[in-house]
Amino acid sequence: RACLFNHKGQASFSLGAGPFNTVVWSPHGRFFVLGGFGNLPGKMQFWDKATKHKLGDASSPCAIFKAFSPCSRFLLTAVTFPGLRMDNELTIWKYDGTPLYTEKDITELYQCEWLPC
Repeated sequence: RACLFNHKGQASFSLGAGPFNTVVWSPHGRFFVLGGFGNLPGKMQFWDKATKHKLGDASSPCAIFKAFSPCSRFLLTAVTFPGLRMDNELTIWKYDGTPLYTEKDITELYQCEWLPC
């Protein structure tokens, strides 16, 4: 079960239950992704903290790297080497879970990063 807490440590909003073990916050703090990675299937839920609405669902199986862009509008997920020696790929998602760009079959992807603003 996942919850948002207020500054007093009280649960202010429940995000529901599911196979989640990761939260990735956007730099501006409005958007976040709740996901299940590692030994979980890579399901992601995209949320807007301000409105407390789920914006979308997506899946990124085997993703090792996950990070929002400096502008908070895009999420980068990547399957990197040597964490996984096959199927290295990267995907850029819009803040609502819409996939914008995917590059698959990369021989050895060691690292992905956003350039700072």
